[in-house]
Order: sequence, then C-alpha cells, then structure tokens
Amino acid sequence: MSVNEEFITIALSKGRLLSETLQILRASGINIPLDLESSRELYFELSEQNLRFILVKSVDILLFLEKGIADLGVVGSDLLSEKGEGFIDILDLKIGQCELCVCAKPGINIRDVKSVASKYPVITKKYFDQQYHDIEVIHLNGSVEIAPVLNMADCIVEIVQSGKTLVKNGLIVYEKIEKISAKMVKRKKSLYEKEKQINDFLANFNNYFYNINVSSKL
Repeated sequence: MSVNEEFITIALSKGRLLSETLQILRASGINIPLDLESSRELYFELSEQNLRFILVKSVDILLFLEKGIADLGVVGSDLLSEKGEGFIDILDLKIGQCELCVCAKPGINIRDVKSVASKYPVITKKYFDQQYHDIEVIHLNGSVEIAPVLNMADCIVEIVQSGKTLVKNGLIVYEKIEKISAKMVKRKKSLYEKEKQINDFLANFNNYFYNINVSSKL
C-alpha cells in the first residue's frame, strides 16, 4: 500500500471472539502486536500497512460501520440477522460458531407459546410469525435463561454453544433457528475514495482464506 493512502479502519469485538479473530488476522500477514489482548488498548494503528483497528462491544460494531467510523467489521451473524440490512456479508470466518435456538422447560408445547424472551426481538418475532403465530416478545439484554424460570416468558430465543447454562436453569432446546458464526462485513455504501483500497485488502484477505481452506482439504 502507498503511504499516501488513507487508513482502512476495522472494528473488532473485544469480547469472546477477539483472540480467534486476532489469530486469523496475524496469520493473514497483518502485524498485530502479540500483547494486544493484555494491553487493554481499544485503538491502534499499523502505519506500515495503512490499517487502523478499534475494539468495541460486539453490539456496537454495526453502529460504527453505519456512522462511517469503521470501514469493515467482524461481527456475529446473529447481529447481522437482527439489524444488518445496511451491510454486506463478505466472508464467513468460521469462528465463534454456535446456534440460535428456541428453548424452554421440558413439556412445553411451542405452538401454545404466548410470550418469548430474547436479546433478538426482530429474529424472534419473524420466526414465530412465520412458523406459528403472533407472540409477545420480551426484549432482555442479558440473563435471558431466567425468564422461563420466573414465569416471565413461556420460552426464550437464545444463543446456545455448550448448553451448560440451559441445563443449570432447567431448560432444553426445542428448535434450532439458525447457525451463528463470525463474519467480515462492510457497509453497502462505502466511501467512494476508499473503495479500491478496501476491495484490494478484501481480495488479499479472501485469497488467504481460500488457500488455507484448500490446504485443509488436501
């Protein structure tokens, strides 16, 4: 890249995906400091590669993209399904894999459900409207599993990875809505003057991913 080019800004989740995301970026040739995870830095630049990284909460990444602060972002496909209409899904990084599921106490008939608690009100309403009937969606930001335990909701729609939290709260999976993984995304409306620069970066990154996938199958 030319030193005269602008920085490409990439928003990363500072949560559970960060370590795996940084491993992929480093393996693709990006010189990310090895001590980044322990440094507590939320912003850093790689001037020799014209790259800038910002570390934010996963739920805020799409907002940073929408406002034009970031050019690219790594975000869970659950957030894209919930509020990602203005963004392009570029590449599945195949990390942070889990499932979005309908969960409830044993013995519940999902067809009789009237209220559902979830961090994903849009996905939840759409799913039940299409599969069953209109329901009340109770929007919670965390500790969703407690809602059926306290009879706040008949069931929940939540991310399931190991299932341990469900078991501890006496819940089981009834239906799987969609598989979730981390995606590299960008805005549908990118800044024209940076479009070629962004596309060149993505072409190199995609090529790296293609090569490692081919190698893994040999």
